[in-house]
Amino acid sequence: AAATAATATAAVTATITAATTTVTTRPRQLDHLTGCRFFLSLWIACNHFSVHEASHASLSLDAALRRSNVAVCAFVLLSGFVTHHAYATRPLLDRAAARTFYLRRIGRVALTTYVAMAAALVLGILLGEADYQLHAPHLLRCALLVENWQLPWRGDVFWCPAGNTWTIVALLPSWGLYPLTAAAVAAAGATLGTVGLVAYACALWTVEMAVPFGAFLSQTFWLSSKQHEVLYFWPVAQLTDFVIGVLASEVSRRVVVSRAAEAAEAAEAKAVDRDVRVGEARSGDARSGGVRPPLCRARSSYGAWAALADASVLCVMFACFCTPWPGYRVGWEPFFDHGLVLPLSVFLCASACDERALCVRLLSHPALVSLGSYSFDVFLFQFPLKQLFSGLLFSSWTGEVFLLYLLTLWTIAGVYAETVEARAVAWLRRVSA
Repeated sequence: AAATAATATAAVTATITAATTTVTTRPRQLDHLTGCRFFLSLWIACNHFSVHEASHASLSLDAALRRSNVAVCAFVLLSGFVTHHAYATRPLLDRAAARTFYLRRIGRVALTTYVAMAAALVLGILLGEADYQLHAPHLLRCALLVENWQLPWRGDVFWCPAGNTWTIVALLPSWGLYPLTAAAVAAAGATLGTVGLVAYACALWTVEMAVPFGAFLSQTFWLSSKQHEVLYFWPVAQLTDFVIGVLASEVSRRVVVSRAAEAAEAAEAKAVDRDVRVGEARSGDARSGGVRPPLCRARSSYGAWAALADASVLCVMFACFCTPWPGYRVGWEPFFDHGLVLPLSVFLCASACDERALCVRLLSHPALVSLGSYSFDVFLFQFPLKQLFSGLLFSSWTGEVFLLYLLTLWTIAGVYAETVEARAVAWLRRVSA
């Protein structure tokens, strides 16, 4: 009986160890985050093409619609979270690994960015938009993806063709520094543990919010639109959100790995207990006290993580719908640039730890996942298509035109993603293999 138990225990341990290794080296597909991207991109598109008049902002839905800077903040957090989810267990500090990472992570983004810029530039020329967007120095800075780096000293945002490309400029430093960020997060996790990583994220957010909060107090509880632009468009201002997304991803990864280890321990204990009872029964020694409970039971964190994910979504919704409206990106509105980073990162972390949360079930619907998979292309193509609709196709912007615009936008983005972009990604994978 002892030999049988030992053999069974060894087999179970090997199986669970292999499963745990798979968890740490082969990340799960987080479909609900793709579904979330659909709502975020829709939120941004609706805000960009609605009329910003204070008389209409008293409605909570209208006020929430205008706070699409929260959606951009969520996209930056998502970028850090998903990047680390995919690359956490891969060493990126050697030259070959870093080259592969940069080609795959930035190559696809750069292609679509330049396609969107070229389309917007051609339409701008056809529509006679001969302002600063067509000036050679400005276009050169846009092509080099450095236009908004001088924002704090220049004071004005100079929009590149396809205005949303500013987010790519803002994220490039974060992607470029990710190998170092990942190494630092791994070292911090080894030293501080999971709780320490959470405290580190909270400390980063506190430092990030200290500057705007100090300005808010010194200016009689008011922030200007110029201050919002620096807090929002300047690439340095988005670095902290990306790092917090990486930290949230590392915390969720540690929870998943810890849960797999607990499952392995529980499965091993059950196997030992079962084999011991079988051996005792066969030897005729099965007495009333011989049937024992498993040596340990895996603790389930389902309830806590699921509730935390749902509660964080409700917190973000409450803040966006119920906060009074002082004006577009002035007053306390600039706090929405980064103020909801913590509940958003809690949602990312908790939803990755427990897929039974209500928000995860909703966002994992195949229809939302399918639409969300084109969110990046939708995000970049919305301005060129708006130029086409407003300048060449329709003389007025009505609700019917806007609905047709959204349907056309997702159709074009989907066709582009499944043809041009898919082939480019496949080529990048071949050359970086």
